Amino acid sequence: MRNRSKKRWLQGIALLCMLALCIPLFPSTNVAAATSALVTTASDLYTQASDESDIIATLSRGTVVTVLDKQNDFTKIKLANDKTGYCCTDNLDFEGIMESGDLYTGTATTTLNVRSGPGTAYKVLTTLSSGATVEITDLSRPDWARVRLQNGAVGYCSKEYMEIKKASPSGEEPVTYNGTAKYPAAVRSGPGAAFRAIAHLQVGDTFTVTNNQNPQWSEVKLSDGTIGYCSKAFILESIPEVPEDPDDTEGADVILPLGQTLYYSDEINCKTSDPQIAIVYDELPNSNGSGSYQAPGFFIEGKTRGKVTITSTGNSSGRTYTRVIAVVKPDPVKVAYTSPNSAAKGSEVNLIAVTDQLRTAVKFEVNINGSVRTVEAGNPVAEGSTYVWTGTIQVDSEGTFDVTAYSKTNGGWETCENAETDLYVTASTDLVTTTLEERRVSETGIEFIGTCEGCIPFVYADTLAGNIPTVGYGKVITNGGKFYNNLTSRECKAELIQSVNQDNYATQVNKFLLDNNIKFNQQQFDALVSCAYNLGAYWLTKYDIGDVLKSAYVPGSSGEETLIGTVKGIDSGSSLNIRSGPGTSYSIIGKLYNGNRVTILSNSGNGLWFKIRTAEGLEGYCSSTYLNVSTESSSGGSRDLNYVSYNGVVREISALHHAGGVCVTGLYTRRLDELEIFFNGEYNREYNYSSHNHPKFELPSCLVGKV
Repeated sequence: MRNRSKKRWLQGIALLCMLALCIPLFPSTNVAAATSALVTTASDLYTQASDESDIIATLSRGTVVTVLDKQNDFTKIKLANDKTGYCCTDNLDFEGIMESGDLYTGTATTTLNVRSGPGTAYKVLTTLSSGATVEITDLSRPDWARVRLQNGAVGYCSKEYMEIKKASPSGEEPVTYNGTAKYPAAVRSGPGAAFRAIAHLQVGDTFTVTNNQNPQWSEVKLSDGTIGYCSKAFILESIPEVPEDPDDTEGADVILPLGQTLYYSDEINCKTSDPQIAIVYDELPNSNGSGSYQAPGFFIEGKTRGKVTITSTGNSSGRTYTRVIAVVKPDPVKVAYTSPNSAAKGSEVNLIAVTDQLRTAVKFEVNINGSVRTVEAGNPVAEGSTYVWTGTIQVDSEGTFDVTAYSKTNGGWETCENAETDLYVTASTDLVTTTLEERRVSETGIEFIGTCEGCIPFVYADTLAGNIPTVGYGKVITNGGKFYNNLTSRECKAELIQSVNQDNYATQVNKFLLDNNIKFNQQQFDALVSCAYNLGAYWLTKYDIGDVLKSAYVPGSSGEETLIGTVKGIDSGSSLNIRSGPGTSYSIIGKLYNGNRVTILSNSGNGLWFKIRTAEGLEGYCSSTYLNVSTESSSGGSRDLNYVSYNGVVREISALHHAGGVCVTGLYTRRLDELEIFFNGEYNREYNYSSHNHPKFELPSCLVGKV
């Protein structure tokens, strides 16, 4: 080991001697003005121009430093915290840092992705064709350049695939385009309403937009040379159109827009002919983002525009599949929805679209009884690598109305399938009035389902359901489905709303209730759809809860001998007591067993007890919990969920708390929460069993000792 203390003492004596004689320690190249350099590899910062001097810091790759004295082997530098020292000159790049006022351009040497961040893990915003040139706004990173496209959008490109040049002398104007005031507007000293007004525009005034990077404010230059900022809501911008190569889709079996992933569930041994265009994989993390789980099937993720051949083998059939996938430009709208999900007539409704950050405007077309109304979205709000656009409308008619979102970049308006949604308006949004009409889940119901499911923004393997791919708020990816991965919170909510409304959850609950002429209210509907979202769209016909709901006859609505009750759910060796009155305090006058049929004479105690007559003619009362009711009369009776068997609903819904054959406490508490919505309109999540003050919610034997 070196004696560093003695060495530093000797160096100090030598330094004093040389300073006294005014002899320079090392030959140096003085820097007339401080410049910058980029650390290209992890380096030590020394107290002196020698690797045997003390180390005072370690510089990470990509650090930008100020150059004070550039020498042959070592360069004196200053860090952002004003600490100075010496770094190995070979570990510094003196050419890659842009000086203030410099204008650099980058020319793509091949097809090149523009990403939302400096790395391949970030989303692809658009693709540059070979030879395309963009403005470079930052070169400080070792491998990635920050670029601005002609439409003002900002992204990142790999330096490896760009020819970078200093485009013009310092001070030259950046890319600009024309603007026109569409309303009277203030020009402010900064990008925000809090800055003072330095000029005013009248309708029709023209000016130059010099910087469009801020999502809400444009930097503008007026005809008199004044430079300031104007809200984008008040100006029309004429952005030069950028010619775009059309996508080659000829002979393609599937069209896959950039940013989306395609899933096939029953195929294996998948291969891609060109991983530069599209990659394939078949493993997923779990919901915690850890582990590696084999998903049923495989995924195709587009990386750049072009055509690729995908081959695979059928998991059950053994058949070989060959598909040509055309990866094309991103969809103009990623997702659209309306809020609230169920709107009252005459109320204000938000129309919402999510796009990438290349879009410069969004509008909505709403078809109201054959008349199309156009609604322009206001300024977008940036969320992650997306823009969220919102417009508002008031509708005074009841019904479901089609809504289509359109976005704009350089050219005309564009739309796509993802941009289609609808607006639901009802006469009343109260929770308790039962009617025989189609419903939508309330906004509170949507929030409840979202809270139960929890938002996982990336696609993961649901390990309790056979590793099926799931994303967002429990959205299951189905065979042949396309989906976005790594969602923002707004995208997650939009996907949840569309899934609840369109993927057979609300649809099947409506169909079951209306086909069986059952009146229902909003809270009952919300609870049933929450169950359907968790258990599957067809759960009402799969489980006995459907029979319980169909037994919700209104007292006196049906004549004697029309309602039949079948005993069900009695444990082997046990019986259902027939009592002299509607309650357990009355005497037992007979017994019934599984499969026995009785005639229901009347409904007592809000559906908790039925007056019945046995085949032998014995009349009495028994609990409705263990009677499935049907009718043998063509006229039937009127049904209303306000008269459903309380015990029957509790018994059937609370029993549905298993996943993969395992008893799950979290599912049981969700069932209790849904029961509270159904009966009481309580939408809060209470999570643990002990907080539910309902003595009739008897704890199942499989959970005894677990909660």
